[in-house]
Amino acid sequence: MAAPTLQAEGTNNQVTSGTLTLTLPGHATDDILVCIVLFWLPNTTGSAAVIPDLADWTKQGFVQFPGTPDGEVAFFWRRATSGAETNPTFTRGASWDTGTDGIYAGRAYVIRGAINAGDPWDEFDPTAALTAANGSCDAVTVSGTERMVVQFLGKTDDFVTAPTISGWTAGTQVESITGTDSSFGTFRKDNVSSSTTADASTVEAVAAGAYVFFGVSFKPGIAPVLGTALGAYTFTGTASGIPEVLGTAVAAETFTGTAQGVRGVVGSAAGAYTFAGTASGIVEGGGVQGQAAGAYIFDGTAQGTPGHDGQALGAYTFGATASGVPGVLGQAAANITFGATAQGIRGVLGTALGDYTFTGTASGQVVGSVQGQALGAYIFDGTALGQVGHTGQALGQLGYLGQVAGTVGRAGAALGSYTFAGTALGQSVAPYTPMRSHMDVDLDTVTSLHGGGSTGSTGYESTSGSSGAVS
Repeated sequence: MAAPTLQAEGTNNQVTSGTLTLTLPGHATDDILVCIVLFWLPNTTGSAAVIPDLADWTKQGFVQFPGTPDGEVAFFWRRATSGAETNPTFTRGASWDTGTDGIYAGRAYVIRGAINAGDPWDEFDPTAALTAANGSCDAVTVSGTERMVVQFLGKTDDFVTAPTISGWTAGTQVESITGTDSSFGTFRKDNVSSSTTADASTVEAVAAGAYVFFGVSFKPGIAPVLGTALGAYTFTGTASGIPEVLGTAVAAETFTGTAQGVRGVVGSAAGAYTFAGTASGIVEGGGVQGQAAGAYIFDGTAQGTPGHDGQALGAYTFGATASGVPGVLGQAAANITFGATAQGIRGVLGTALGDYTFTGTASGQVVGSVQGQALGAYIFDGTALGQVGHTGQALGQLGYLGQVAGTVGRAGAALGSYTFAGTALGQSVAPYTPMRSHMDVDLDTVTSLHGGGSTGSTGYESTSGSSGAVS
């Protein structure tokens, strides 16, 4: 979540007769489009009619001038449904005067990053019609964090010096000398979490008509779950963007269709975190930055970088093809399984207490492989390509049932059996020396564990001389 921004400010469009069309700046879907529109027509018979409503736009508020209302400043808005909205055309009131003694003008603005449903603000607050110099904007209520407060200025006169409001960031001030003149501007406070105050401006007194400030506190867009999600967090179709659970997800967080973008659980996931379809992008931070107490499952294809930075207490499973770099950086207390083909680098950097299994083909580098201690089985049922290494201690069985190509090494001690059922190619390091204090077997038993063959002083089968010794 981030504070909204004033993405763009349009030009000053004005006429003295006929309709008024405002040019919208560049925009995108869900942007908030704002139009400040004014008129001053002092020779209209009686009171001039208000600025007519406009289809598909909301006339949120307007301020008429004192006395016989011959002028008005109004605030129109809509939420963009595409990046190619039609420029709005405002018609004239039925009784309006025409000619250079008046002005009909407006300016369009684009707000980006505001909430994409409902009214996009905490408060909408216009001032009264002001005529004297140095009029003040109203205080604006802010009801949360990461707000942007904007004071939109509309004035039926030009300026000698561009106006300011102390403590506010001024946007681009524009003016026109068409008819009886007009000017527009903005003053904003970015990324605020507290209400603003009524502050004096340096707006000059008007020669004719009046000026008005519209104060608006824009609310931020996509909001994560900041506390605890006790129910289901589910996308049944396509989820695009950045949904996040920043606290604890006690139940299921499920994507049954296609999940695009970055999905993260920054706290603890006590339930299931499941992608039933295709997960594309980065399951980052890695995926679960805290603790995953349940299942972390990809039933389809997982693309990108899924990872666990904490502890995985349940299953970490890829049912089909996993491409990228999945890793468990903490402790895997249960199974880490790749059911089909695992591509890239897979590593357990902590302690693997359960099975670390590839039932198909593991290509790439199984590196550090297990950098700590492997208490269970470490098995390749197919072909393991690349480098397999143990820098700690293997207490269970390390078996290769097919063919191993590359470098196989143990830097610690193997207390179980270390078996190659097929052919081992490459170089093995850190030869194993039987320790009778730990294993009550003789050298013949050790030889039989390795498939027979001649043995040397260390009890290992020799396949291709000293350079091809298997350990």
